[in-house]
Formats: sequence, structure tokens, C-alpha cells
Amino acid sequence: MPFTEEQAVHALTVLTRLAQREQNVGRWIVDALLRDPARLVGPAIRVAVETGQPMGVHLDRVLRETDLPTEVLVAARASIPPHTTVLGSTDAVITGILLDRGVGAGTPEHAGLAVQHAERLLETGDLARASEVAATAVEAARLHPGLHLLEALRVRSACHTASGEHLAAIRTAQAAVHALAELGIRSPGVVATTWHTLSVRLLNAGRAGSAAAASDRAEIHARLAIDSAAAERGDIGGAYHLLGLVSLGRAQALIDADRPEEALDPAMRAVTIIREHAVQSPDGHGVEHAQAILTAARALAARREAADESDPLVAAARGAVAEALPAAVIELCRDRGRRRDLNGMRVYATFAVNIFTRIGAKAAAVLVDAFVDLGLSWLDNVGGQPVERVDAAAVVIEAAVAVGRTLDDNERLAFQRALIARGRLHERLADGPDTEAEAAAREAVRVARDGPLLARAVAANSLANRLANAGRIEEAARAEADAVRDLAAVYQPDRADQVFVAAAWTRRLFALTEPGGGPDDDLLGFAVSLLTSYRPHRAADTVLGNLTAIGFEAVMVYVRRGDAEGAARAHRALGALADATGDEGVRRARVLVAFSALCGHLRAGRVDLAVEAHDDVAGVRSGDEQVVQWAKCANALINVYVDTNFAAAQELAMRAGPALRSPQYLAALPSLGENDPSGYLAWLDEIVAGHGVIPGADRVTLEALEADYRATVAQRRRDFGEHHEATLATRVKYAQILHWLGRTAEARTELGAAVEASRSQRGPDHEQTRALQERLDALAPDSG
Repeated sequence: MPFTEEQAVHALTVLTRLAQREQNVGRWIVDALLRDPARLVGPAIRVAVETGQPMGVHLDRVLRETDLPTEVLVAARASIPPHTTVLGSTDAVITGILLDRGVGAGTPEHAGLAVQHAERLLETGDLARASEVAATAVEAARLHPGLHLLEALRVRSACHTASGEHLAAIRTAQAAVHALAELGIRSPGVVATTWHTLSVRLLNAGRAGSAAAASDRAEIHARLAIDSAAAERGDIGGAYHLLGLVSLGRAQALIDADRPEEALDPAMRAVTIIREHAVQSPDGHGVEHAQAILTAARALAARREAADESDPLVAAARGAVAEALPAAVIELCRDRGRRRDLNGMRVYATFAVNIFTRIGAKAAAVLVDAFVDLGLSWLDNVGGQPVERVDAAAVVIEAAVAVGRTLDDNERLAFQRALIARGRLHERLADGPDTEAEAAAREAVRVARDGPLLARAVAANSLANRLANAGRIEEAARAEADAVRDLAAVYQPDRADQVFVAAAWTRRLFALTEPGGGPDDDLLGFAVSLLTSYRPHRAADTVLGNLTAIGFEAVMVYVRRGDAEGAARAHRALGALADATGDEGVRRARVLVAFSALCGHLRAGRVDLAVEAHDDVAGVRSGDEQVVQWAKCANALINVYVDTNFAAAQELAMRAGPALRSPQYLAALPSLGENDPSGYLAWLDEIVAGHGVIPGADRVTLEALEADYRATVAQRRRDFGEHHEATLATRVKYAQILHWLGRTAEARTELGAAVEASRSQRGPDHEQTRALQERLDALAPDSG
């Protein structure tokens, strides 16, 4: 069925957003595009511009693997916005295909296409290919001398600079200047751009004096370009932008020529002009504006050392630069990351660390947070960033820590975040025990010690993660307990972020403290309160999964501690959560934990709470699992009632009859230690009929049976040994007869011996062992 462009855009947007969270979804994007690449390349470009990566990455693959018509590729390339970063490689792929097909061969347009291709390759970090294409562009442009030759020489010199070939870059830029005269080109804008390029190349080679002279020539022609554009109603915005770039180059040259007192004025002029132009073209000039901000910061720092603080230019620049500097540094680091230029990132990051201490920017905390966010995005591969992710993250996270150390106590939270990020970074870098990650986490705890409780909680949780990953479970448990305790003190159930974190941390606390018997009582109480205070959450699946585990484990911990009231509270909270959410996972946990809670109540002598647990599971009507659990709970209570309250046993046997007589429960009886389902049903029938607990049996008969089974148990222990199946089955039946005779203590002794024998023979987690243990738990010490 045909699809519209809007339908395609919607579908691809959904896939892209999903791929930004789940890495394996990328193949779905490729499969979708391959269904009809000629029609989908346009919508894919729209989605990449509006939604971001990884659409561009997968579109590149499809373009390489398919043979799309030339007219489709030309139209696709025309739809890519200028200066885009997300589609920079896509533009390069399309242009490369068009060049390989010889589109426009032998014409000036072919040279122009090669220039644009080289620029895109350079932007995306493919320096070797960019240099090759730029050389080809120069040769093609010489066949048709004109503006394309100047552009080709400019890009070729940029490739030389990127390769560290500064002398070659200068010679190529000088060739462009000479070509101006040879070609008779007098356009002020073109002349200004050509001299500006030479100025930048000279500056890159350390020739600051010559660079300043070339910049002077560029500025003269840039101002002429503005006058010309104003007179002819031309592109005056572009002319001003050119003046901004020239002013930026001039400021950089003056600083490097040890004339910083002259650099602040052109630097601030560059900031203003490029910013105003960037507002008109927001995708195009963010990096240039960021470079202007950093240059102004350098000039400001140098000017303050040589000038009076009362200088109005210094005062005006300080506020503007301090406010814009964090975003500028991040933009430049991100740009270097896209270009895979780790050395460039280090330069900018190091400069930021130094400059903040020199100009006294109050925005240092903002920079720390921005560095951390950028580093974590690379560490987690958010948006498919095409960089050496861990190495790039290391540069900016270490810069965040360095700036963070300069912050005062009012900004300690930013420093703490940086330290926690450093811990995560070192954990990724470590091959073995990660002492550096632990050291960073412990320093974060120290920094947060006197700060807000929530900050302390975050730091303690980070330390717990490090310790748990190192296998130091007891220490991790103590750190996690500190984290949950601090979080509990400020917990707000209407804060979605706190709900998510509390559920995750508390579940982890149960796992870490399991070897030691579970969390402290105060933290157990907080854990139960999380269930009762739950509100609908945007990440309901994750949060409810954690809360379900918390509720189940809380019941079990209370049962193991013999705290019947605590177990009942936790079970009620789990039931309330199941009723409020209707979640199947919560409902299942409520059912599965009921029998353990009931047995704990019986051991504690709290038959009333055992009845409550039974009634709760009896009221949950769904599935075979619930039927079996209901029957187990009812059977345990009936065994208590037959000797203490026969009327209650009779009433319960009738009320729970559908579960007790169900095929599901009868099939489960052998695994519960009852190998005679027909005898079990007969026993139920006798109770319902009010005839007692053994069909037609009086006490004399029971005593005779007891003597017979006692002898049989002794015989089988001699013949088969303690652990044989026949011995175990006979001991269980003997214990049942002792219980019917009211000799409960002896019955518990026999069952206890059977449990120990099964644990030794089958293991503590074997189904039969657990069934025997549950049967023993259900046999209350004072029953009978």
C-alpha cells in the first residue's frame, strides 16, 4: 500500500527515537529504508535534521549499498541544510557517489562539487580522503580558472593544516592570494576571505606578526564588502559575518604576537557580529561564535593583567564572556569530538580550566555540569556520537573535575557530579580492580558530607556501585544503606525522579544485604512505604518491577526474623499495590509470597494473621498458580484447626474445596510430600462430613497405625538408609499420624529429620526439600 511522505517521516521518527534508547533497533531503520530507498531518502533526511542520530549513520549505509538514480541523489543533496553536523557524512557520501559517476566532469561545476566534498570530509574527520579530494579539486579547477580555484586552494590549505603541514598550508594560501591578481578578481568579499585564510594559516604556523599584517589587509576588504553590499543591496549579513571572522583572526593574531592589549576590541567585535549572524542562521556558525568567545576570554585574561580593572571595555567584556564561555567550550569540545580530534579537545578543555581561574567567572559550576553531561553522553553513547567515546569522555570529565576543585562550597554539587562521573569513567577504563573509580567515589562522599541529604545519598550510592562491582559486598551494603537512609529523609513520592531512584536503590539494598539477613528495621519500613505511596509513573514497568521485588523480599525478611506483624504489613502493602495498579507482576508476587507469610504467622502463633494471608490469596482469582497457592494456605490452616477448632477446619475445607480438589493442586501433591491424592481427598471428605480426621479411625486404630509406622521407619532406616526416598516418604506419613494423635512435638521431630535428610541428599533448594520445610513450618508448635 502506498505511503505518504508524512507517514514515512512519522514512522522513521519513531524508529529513530527508539534507536536512541536501544542500540539493536538500528537494523530496523536499515530494513525500513531498504524497502523503498528512492522514496525514503528524502523523509530520512528530514528525520535526521529534526530528530538527530542515528538516522544519518544508517542512511549513509543504505546510500552506499544501493544504486539510486543520479537525479534522486542530486535532489537529496540539495535538501541537506548547509553546515549541518548530523548529516555531514551523508552529504559526503552522496557527493562522493556523484563524483565517482563523473557528474559534471570537465566543467567548473565538477570542480565545485569536489571542493564541497573535500570540505564535508574534513568536517567529518576523514582527513586522508579529504586531502585526496582537495588535490583533485585544485587540478580540476585549474582547467577552468575562477572562483572555484580559490575555493579549492582554500580547502587544500586547510587539509595541510589539519595534517600538521603548516608550511605547505601557507604556500597554498599564498598561491590563492597570487591567483587574485592573476584572475583579476577584485570582489571585496572574495579578497577579504583569501587574505583571512592566509592570516589563519600563518597564525597556525606560529607567525603571529605576519598573520596580523595579513589580517589587516583582510579587515580593510571586509569593510569594503560591507559598503559594497549596502550600496548594491547585496548580502550585507554575509559581509558582516565575514568581518566577524576577520576580526576573530585579527584578535587571535594579536594575542599570539604578544599584543593582547589590542586584541580585546576585535575579539568582542567578532563575538557580537558572529552571534548576530548565528541568530539568523542557527545551524551554521555555532563553532565560530564559540571560537570568538574563547578568543575574547584569552584577550580579557591578558588585558586584566596589564590594565586597570576599571577599564570599561574590560568590565563590559567580563560579564558577556563569563556568561557565554561554558556553552562555547562545550560546543568546541563537541565539534572536536565529531571530528575525532582528541588533541583539539584537550586543548580547549585545558584552556577552559586555566581561563576560569584567571578571569574569575562565576559560571564555573555551569561549565562543570556541562562537561559532565557531555562526557556521560559519550560514555553512554547517547545519539550515536561518532567519536572514540571513552577517550573523549575522559577528556571532558577530567576537565570537569579540575574546574570543580576551584569551586567554593556553594557550588559543591557540581564538583560532586564530576567526581561521580569520574568514578564511572575509571570503571569503564579498568581491566581489573578499579582503585581509581573507588577513590573518586569516596572523594565524592567526602565532598557531599556536609551538603544536602539528597546529594549525600547520590554520592553514597555511587560508592556502593563501585564496591559491589569490586565484589566487596558487605562494604557495598553499608554504603547503599547510607544512600537509602539519606534519601528516605527527604523522600517525596510526588517527585518522579525520586520514586525511580528510591525503587532502584532499595531493591539493590535487599540484594546486597541478603547474606546478612536483610536491611535494618528502619529501612525495611521505608521499603514498605514505597509500595503504599506509589503513584502512576512514566517508567511504570521498571518502577513496578523494582517495587514488586521489594515487597516480596520485605515479607520474606520479616518472616525470617519472626516478625509476624511486619510480614503482614508488607504483604498488605504488596496487595494494595496490586489492587491499585492491576499489574500482573505485582499480583503474582502477592500470591507467591502468601504461603511463606502464612507459615511465618503460624510459627509465631498468630493464627489470625495466617487467616488474613489465606483470605488474601483466596480473593485473587486468576490462574493455576493462584489455585495451588490458595490450596496450600488452606491445607496448612486445616491441619492446625483439626485438633483445635474442628468446626473451623470443616468450614474452611468446604470454602476452599474448589482449590483443594482442583486438578492443579492434586497434580502438585507429590511435590509437596503427599503421594496419595485419593487418600487426601478421602481425608477432606471426612472433615467436610464431620467424621474426624481419619476415615473410620478411632484412637485405638491410630495408635496401632503409629506402632506399625514406627517399626516401618526403623526398618527402612536400617535397610535403605536415612536418605532413601522410601525412608523419607514413610517418615512423613509417620509424622502425620503422630500429629493426628496430638503428639505434635514428636511429629515436628520426625518432619525435621526428613527435612535435614532431604536437604543433605537433594540440596536446600530442591522442590521436595522446600515442600517438606513448608509442611514443617505449617505444623505450629502448639497445634494439637
